Amino acid sequence: MTKKVVVLTVSESKRLIAKGVANLDIIKKALERGMIAIAKGTTNGYVVEELLNKRMDKTAYVLGRVLPEQMEDAYNFSPLMKDIVLEDGKLIDTFVIEAVHHMGENDIFIKGCNILNYEKKIAGVLKSGASGGTIGATIEVIKRDKINLVLPVGLEKSSSSDVYSIHKELEEGVTWRGSLLRLVPLT
Repeated sequence: MTKKVVVLTVSESKRLIAKGVANLDIIKKALERGMIAIAKGTTNGYVVEELLNKRMDKTAYVLGRVLPEQMEDAYNFSPLMKDIVLEDGKLIDTFVIEAVHHMGENDIFIKGCNILNYEKKIAGVLKSGASGGTIGATIEVIKRDKINLVLPVGLEKSSSSDVYSIHKELEEGVTWRGSLLRLVPLT
């Protein structure tokens, strides 16, 4: 038996993940009749490209940039672009946080993750600030209204750590650059 190994860069992995997301049956159905809100994130920039079938400056679709302070000036990020929300496959002019209040069981909210325990199938999303960021402002509505939550995340964010333990540790009051830092565990 011959074995082959394929090694992908992080960018190539994100592209492959985005192609997989774009080909999910629930995504295809929502593109025809439904709403899809895509939260900002590095992987989600690739998802946006796949769903809109056009290239864009993906650095403009990144929110909550987590970089060492000494490296912040090393990256030249573009100004943030508008949120991408699709209704029946067409762009609509609204924010993802606002869109979630108009969604239901056949609609989809796409949110990237910051950590993944693949073995336990638990992801974690960082939230900070007074409103808890995108996930803090949307997760209760997503749960209550049974909105489909798609979490595209690459294996480069894998950890064998217990996401619930990290969540508990951060709840004790960890700050990052002046903001309380929290982690929302998601399955």
